[in-house]
Amino acid sequence: MKALLPILALILTVGLVLSAAGPAAAQQSVVIQLAVLLDGSNSIELEPLNEWDIQISGLRDAINNPSYIPHDGSVELTVIQYGGIPSGSPPSYTPGAVWYFTETITSANFDTLATTVDTFIRDNKIGGASPLHEGIYEAIDKIGGTNALDGAIQIINIVTNGGTNAPTGLDRDLAEQARQAAINEETGKIDEISAEGIGDIITGPYGGNNHLWLRDFIVYPQPGSLVPPDAFTPGWVYLGDDDTDGIQTAAEFTEAIGQKITRYTLTMAVTGSGATTPAVGPHDYTEGTVVDITANPASGWQFDSWTGGVADPGQASTTVTMDSNKTVTANFSEETQPTYQVDVSSNPTGGGTVDPGSGQYVGNTVFTATENPGYTFVNWTINDVTGQTDNPLTLDIQAATTVEANFSESGGGGGCFIATAAYGSYLDSHVETLRDFRDSYMVNNPVGSALVSAYYKLSPPVADFIDAQPALKPIVRAGLMPAVAMSTVALNTTSAEKIAIVGSLALISILLIMWRRQRSRSPHTS
Repeated sequence: MKALLPILALILTVGLVLSAAGPAAAQQSVVIQLAVLLDGSNSIELEPLNEWDIQISGLRDAINNPSYIPHDGSVELTVIQYGGIPSGSPPSYTPGAVWYFTETITSANFDTLATTVDTFIRDNKIGGASPLHEGIYEAIDKIGGTNALDGAIQIINIVTNGGTNAPTGLDRDLAEQARQAAINEETGKIDEISAEGIGDIITGPYGGNNHLWLRDFIVYPQPGSLVPPDAFTPGWVYLGDDDTDGIQTAAEFTEAIGQKITRYTLTMAVTGSGATTPAVGPHDYTEGTVVDITANPASGWQFDSWTGGVADPGQASTTVTMDSNKTVTANFSEETQPTYQVDVSSNPTGGGTVDPGSGQYVGNTVFTATENPGYTFVNWTINDVTGQTDNPLTLDIQAATTVEANFSESGGGGGCFIATAAYGSYLDSHVETLRDFRDSYMVNNPVGSALVSAYYKLSPPVADFIDAQPALKPIVRAGLMPAVAMSTVALNTTSAEKIAIVGSLALISILLIMWRRQRSRSPHTS
């Protein structure tokens, strides 16, 4: 019945872990596969120094504390207990090795796994001898061979107080053969084998220089070493703080477990304006972790490059492999908008000026026409299209553009030369009405604009003649009354009515042009 207890422990523990912890983290995030082999033999004392508690409490605390075993899915932990085997007169132990779980440690399951170690495994110490070879083979089965994850480091961690595979019980050659199987590159694929000596591994009755045998024949890579707690290298035998015997406390054992999992700091930084993923600042990762990083420029800025040990410095999304402490900087620069050539001119050249002048522009640009003495601003010609009268004029420059300000020679009255002469002032309300009609209905369509341009060329001499003959002014005012009346009506209309008036004027202009052409083609009769 005693021989069945470890098997029952395996079944119950795996069921508890999987049901309580939920699914493990994605395998590709694992960078360390760590198998801890707990010594559950009779030589593991319960008093005066409780060596079983050192292992159980120390492993529990390492799982609970992410500073020792991270909770980010980078470590896959396997827990195995070895003990038992000899059978014959009187003893008859059995099992050899019991596997409890292989789980990726995450924030979702670490507490359940720590509780499993602290309760179920604590209560099921196997006893018997120390068949280390059984524990090693079980570890190969769980994290080596076909279960060794690509890109991960496979570590077997042996715990013992001495007497493992001792000549009095089991041949040490069995453990050495298991070790050779573990480090076989084709079938074992184990990268490191280290050990913790606990209790009186050097001075106790089961010691027998067992720590030296572990150093010279079991740990890997070789040559092995006996080291104090602050000088871990792969292939070590970890002894107590004073280096005269084994680990004496659970805290020392927790430290020993944690030192096998190297952590490095990735510090993210930026130059210019932007953000990064992970965010700017320090982040800790397990050795070997491949970190996805992304540069996110702020509005109006662009990503240039990464500085630091990244896979592809020219790509905004790339990776960093954590094999040391690293500082990685995303470099951003302000975006440069394209500009377009704008050719600015005045027509006639002496009629006035335009500010700004010719040059490179983009987006909303304000152009202002300033009249020279004796000239009046008429309208704009933009890319050979005449008609806009706003001054200043705002243009959204998104391509090469020509801007021409059109001026006409003036005799006063803002271009209403004859009306100004007839009414005596360009400030007269009648003149203002005619001027408003011009701006609202005439200059904003091709036909009206052409008529206005012709008027500006022909009317100044007429205006000068009227101005010199005061007797003509009442007659001219009477002649202008219909035009003033029509303009008044047109200016006080709805938008729809204004459109209708403009359309009518355009239609009349077209009909006049057609009539003139038809008349010119008709034969003259005498």
